[in-house]
This record gives sequence, structure tokens and C-alpha cells, in this order.
Amino acid sequence: MKIMKQDDQKVKEALERLNELLPLKERQKRLNQQSRDIYRAILRSFVE
Repeated sequence: MKIMKQDDQKVKEALERLNELLPLKERQKRLNQQSRDIYRAILRSFVE
């Protein structure tokens, strides 16, 4: 159980660092729905 908590903490810290570097969710909140959809389609194209 202790190992899982350490892993969970590492994941949480990694996500926090990533969000500091690429605050995508916060940026997307500022966009209107149409712009948000376009932005997400562009992001998806990078991984497909």
C-alpha cells in the first residue's frame, strides 16, 4: 500500500509540473466553445 501512495504522489507531482509547463485546461477554459473544439482537434492531430 505504501508503494501505491508513493506512486500516486509521483503521478500527482508530475501532473502538476506538466500543468505548469502546459496549462492546457486553464487556457481552454478561456476559449469559446468553437475555438475550444478547434484547439482540441489540433492537439488530437499531434497524437494520431
